[in-house]
Amino acid sequence: MTVSEQCVCVDRSRIALELPTPAGGALPVEFRLRPETVEVWIDFHRKAAFDRDTLAAWLVSPRRPLTTDGAADEMAWVVDPSLRVAFALPSVTTWTLPPVVEQQLRERV
Repeated sequence: MTVSEQCVCVDRSRIALELPTPAGGALPVEFRLRPETVEVWIDFHRKAAFDRDTLAAWLVSPRRPLTTDGAADEMAWVVDPSLRVAFALPSVTTWTLPPVVEQQLRERV
């Protein structure tokens, strides 16, 4: 699923957006930028933390899914067929992130 750029809210320490669900609802997601980690908050609950340096290196040349210990079957950063960065929740769906979110992640992580 592709996320509309209109759903994106960017400030200094977070990137927040609503991801459309297959059932037609919206799932609030935040990427909270901490000094050493990027936390993933889904529906206002912290679900994972990715090492900031590891995520930054992956964003430069994403090839294989990037997961974190304890969340491997819950979520991952992936690359979609058009080679754009996507965020996957295997039990829900995969969302291709808007270019503005991808750019913000690359610049700020």
